[in-house]
Amino acid sequence: MADEETLYRHLHPTHWVRDEGTGGYRVSSAFMSIEAGQDGLSSYAESLLKEHGVRPDEILPEPEYGLVSITAGQARSESCGVVFDPNDELPINFAHMLVKGPNGVLSRGQRRKLSGALTRHLAMLKLPERDPE
Repeated sequence: MADEETLYRHLHPTHWVRDEGTGGYRVSSAFMSIEAGQDGLSSYAESLLKEHGVRPDEILPEPEYGLVSITAGQARSESCGVVFDPNDELPINFAHMLVKGPNGVLSRGQRRKLSGALTRHLAMLKLPERDPE
C-alpha cells in the first residue's frame, strides 16, 4: 500500500472531548483504544472503498459518528505498519485495514505516540454530533 493511501476511521461522539486548555474540542486518547480481540487500530482504505463505489461516510456505524483520516505514510512515520484485514462481519470490510506496531501489536507507548501523530496529521472530515453540555 502506497504511503499516499488515505485511511479513514470513524470517531465515536464520546471520543470528541472538551479541551480544558483551549476551551475547544479535541480527539480523546480513547480514540486510540483497541477493541477486545483486535491487534491493531481499524481503518478503511480509500482506494478499496472507491473501487467498490463506497463513499467514506458510509463506513460510519451511526449518523452521529465523526469521520477522520490519516495516510498510510503518516502511520508508518510513527513506526507502525498498515496491513490488509478483510473479514465478513460488515459489508464494507473488504476495505478493512489495521494499523499495527512493528512487532504486530501496538504497545501502550506506540498508541500514545500514534495518538499524538494522529492529532498532528488528522484530517477531520465530519465532526461527531454531541449533545449540548
